[in-house]
Amino acid sequence: MSLWAFLMLYESQQDLENQRQAQRVVEEMFGWDLEELNIRYHADWIAYVDKKPHALIEYKRRHCNHDRYDTVFLDVQKYVECKKYADALDIPFYYLQEWNDSYGITQPKMTDAIRSKISIAGSSRRDDVNDFYLMMHLPLKRFTLKSK
Repeated sequence: MSLWAFLMLYESQQDLENQRQAQRVVEEMFGWDLEELNIRYHADWIAYVDKKPHALIEYKRRHCNHDRYDTVFLDVQKYVECKKYADALDIPFYYLQEWNDSYGITQPKMTDAIRSKISIAGSSRRDDVNDFYLMMHLPLKRFTLKSK
């Protein structure tokens, strides 16, 4: 199996469709031009404003309403890698969550990881020992919400 095929193992076609549909909405919502990034950058998009890099964005779609849980989880490795790239570009890293009823955006900080509940989580859709991740839990109150 190629490295690319391995890395894309859990990025389903539906995940990519959700991301691409949300891209148009997010661009309009924030006034950004988004460019989809290669998986090696860990984030989904780089946002441009006036053709200048503005932010690195990780996007996730959850199929529930925003208030179902009081925290939003983020893979610790993804946070570390995205933050590293954003810092190198001197731009912020944003985590953008889409729910059935709204979008939420936050700028995770190291203090979020330090103060966070940390857990190991895996997909309930797959029976794979490699599909488990160290997660930090961001309080929902840290997200700016925009209704759909």
